[in-house]
Amino acid sequence: MSRTLVMEWHNGWLTAAAVSGGRGGPVVHGVACERVRDGVPQQDARAVGEWAAGVLRDAGLRGGRVTWLAGRGEVLLKRLTLPRPPSEAQLPSMVRLQMARAMPVQGTDAAVDYAPLEERDADLVLLGAAMPADRLAWTREMLAAAGLKLGGVRLRAQAAAALAGVDASATDGSACIVVAPGAAAIEVVVVEGGGVVASRGVDATWPAGDATAFAHRIAVDVKRAWMGYRAGAASRAVGSAVVLGAGPVCEAIADAVGEQIEADARVVCPEGLPGGGGDPSRWVPLLGVAAGDGSAAIDLASPRKGPDTSSKIRERALLGVLAAAAVFGTAGVFGYLSLADLADEKAALQARARSLQADFDQLAVRRAQLRHLEALRLSDPEWLAHLDHLGGLVLDGGIRVDDLGGVSRGEAWFGNPRGGARRFSFNDGEYRPRVRGVITVQGEAASRATATLARGRIVEDGTYEVETQGPDAGTSFGLSLATGRRTPPEAQPADETQPATDSEADGGGP
Repeated sequence: MSRTLVMEWHNGWLTAAAVSGGRGGPVVHGVACERVRDGVPQQDARAVGEWAAGVLRDAGLRGGRVTWLAGRGEVLLKRLTLPRPPSEAQLPSMVRLQMARAMPVQGTDAAVDYAPLEERDADLVLLGAAMPADRLAWTREMLAAAGLKLGGVRLRAQAAAALAGVDASATDGSACIVVAPGAAAIEVVVVEGGGVVASRGVDATWPAGDATAFAHRIAVDVKRAWMGYRAGAASRAVGSAVVLGAGPVCEAIADAVGEQIEADARVVCPEGLPGGGGDPSRWVPLLGVAAGDGSAAIDLASPRKGPDTSSKIRERALLGVLAAAAVFGTAGVFGYLSLADLADEKAALQARARSLQADFDQLAVRRAQLRHLEALRLSDPEWLAHLDHLGGLVLDGGIRVDDLGGVSRGEAWFGNPRGGARRFSFNDGEYRPRVRGVITVQGEAASRATATLARGRIVEDGTYEVETQGPDAGTSFGLSLATGRRTPPEAQPADETQPATDSEADGGGP
């Protein structure tokens, strides 16, 4: 492997290394690791690039094309299980569709690539990765200002797994956790036999002194990543952990991680690292670009694409038009030009449709949020109306109410407003309030007959489900009144729609 300039940038820290592959592992030819100078705006790609050019020059690092190492904070990673398509050429489009659904609306133009993990009967398990278009544009502009070009965008997680040597080491069917430190971020990577399946980023500047508390904090984040991974249905038992780097800080992290996840944890660092560049634990994950064969590596600068069948169709159409022009004259040529104009117009309309679809999706989500909040607001009973209605039934001569209270357990219900089938689309469903209130009444009656009469009026009213609390004897009474109405019948306006009750709700959930 020829010499490659690898760079990463996170929270104002620039890390760069010139590496190449060798028989004994990655070979390091130079390293730079510095924090951006005060006064350089970090959002200004050109300003950062001009500052980075000086840092690379002082470190003796040169190269025209750069392999950019993208950390967890720059990319979206998602484990995908997809049905095997009839043609391999359809797989990139299927992955892009699934990743677009997982990203915000502005992420529909993101760079998307994938790596195969395993095959399960008729399904394919993949690791999908997406990098927002604006982040990729910022990287290109920054490198251009530094006099460099972007050659590739690799995942820091995959580089760390390759350097740790666990890409295919889980022969016992277990998974391994790799902790990849950096100057300003630490990445926790979960690796199975097929490759990286999950990753978690932790913003943390590498300490300069005693790091007991730092190691404990990283171990806690490792346990969170471990628990999140184990919660998945397809997860495996974690059999070991690897901490990349060297020195007492990495040793402390390995001890703390092993204690947290109750598994063997060790420190791994390539041999023959050069001096300079500070603690190698700040930049050692960059060496993973030169480790392994890289056949399954994700490259967001050059993502996998299916063959361009449309170009072949256009070539064949052009040949047909030329033949027609030779036989039938210029009329066929003008017809082809008109067809090409229509094809351009179709492409423009399709782009407009995608843009409008994104706006519609956002509007549908906002509309659902609004209806959900409105349904929640309408799920509480109108307590004053119920108390007024209940007073007309209970408060009578010879009855004294000692205790009166109420509690609401209402919620919002999402379902098909037309009823019928339980399956329906998101846009067809709607949120509706489900009112569930309980009123407790305790008091004293002048006589047993008076208490029985009051209870009978409540039962005959039909507004409440009545349950007697305590023994039904003597003049004391205690009632629990359950209702699915927001307001009593006489208090409900003529144009108010009664919220859904438990018996009315079908095919949905809160």
